[in-house]
Amino acid sequence: MKIIIFILLLLTVILNCFCQEYYANRDDMLFTSHSRFNYIKSVKKYENIKILEGIVAWDVNEVGTQSKKIQTEDGSIGYIAIDTISIKDSEVLPYEITNNTWMHSYYIDILKSGNRETLFKYETFWRDYFHKYKEDLVYHTGDDLIWYEKADDIIEIEFKSIYSRIRDLANYNFYDIIIGRILSKKNAYIFSYFCSGILITFKENKLDKYFPVNEKNIMILYLDGDFLEVYINEYKLFTLIKTNDEIIKQYSNLMLYNNCDLSDIKLPQRTEGSTGILQINEYIQYYNEIISNNETADNIDSHESAIAQDNGEKGSLPLLLAIIGGVLLVVSGIVRVSLLLRRWQ
Repeated sequence: MKIIIFILLLLTVILNCFCQEYYANRDDMLFTSHSRFNYIKSVKKYENIKILEGIVAWDVNEVGTQSKKIQTEDGSIGYIAIDTISIKDSEVLPYEITNNTWMHSYYIDILKSGNRETLFKYETFWRDYFHKYKEDLVYHTGDDLIWYEKADDIIEIEFKSIYSRIRDLANYNFYDIIIGRILSKKNAYIFSYFCSGILITFKENKLDKYFPVNEKNIMILYLDGDFLEVYINEYKLFTLIKTNDEIIKQYSNLMLYNNCDLSDIKLPQRTEGSTGILQINEYIQYYNEIISNNETADNIDSHESAIAQDNGEKGSLPLLLAIIGGVLLVVSGIVRVSLLLRRWQ
């Protein structure tokens, strides 16, 4: 019987590895593509779903609607509106984060310098590599194109409780990330994420190593007044500030005409008394402990269930075999899914 208990525990671990982390938060429809033309089936509220690899697509028929490729409980694959998806057992990002658009804090330093070439300090691509790629740009070709004519757009980043698009190099590169279970500690929000799809126009950039497709990492968003600190694992990736129309306008003027006016720009402020420094190891340890404790509790429950069954009816062996058969079928159908899906919390 010890062997049976061991097998049951092993199967529990296997099933937990494949547990689904996301569900539909409302009744919706599944479509064959992001254009929402061809209807596949209805998706019911609280139905488990898996998020599949690929970029988030804008719906061409419904303004402002984004959709994501998913798989439903019965194995159907298609696209569903991104705001239909919720995370199981998760907190949500606060309105202060999700209702604002964020940009790099270094734009303020560039504006203060009054010299557009200060951008080279932060994005060396425009000085060192732009000439290699301007022939391949979508909208303009030819040697007459100057770097600052393409670098005049501020990179804007939004965070939602399920999804974010991290942009780079005047918005020509982007990485779609899908957010996992969110925990909070003070003003920090900690979650696992994976990059589900990328679009790269300019190859020379610094972000590829932080957003490998289908690989799980930890992100921390630390809200500090008008600032948002972004960490990946133990590395500080960005310091972001809230966008506003005047900064966007003056940055464009500086890039195009090498001239700007700072008189109407309200500078971002941190929370009173804040140093802007986060003890990152403390937050990662907190996240890992919470996740680990949850997994331990699940395993204890499964172990007690297995013992109870072992001490009960002798007819449990056929049930075990049936379970094994079911799991083998599940495993055979899922092994083709990426490694990340086996590692989701």
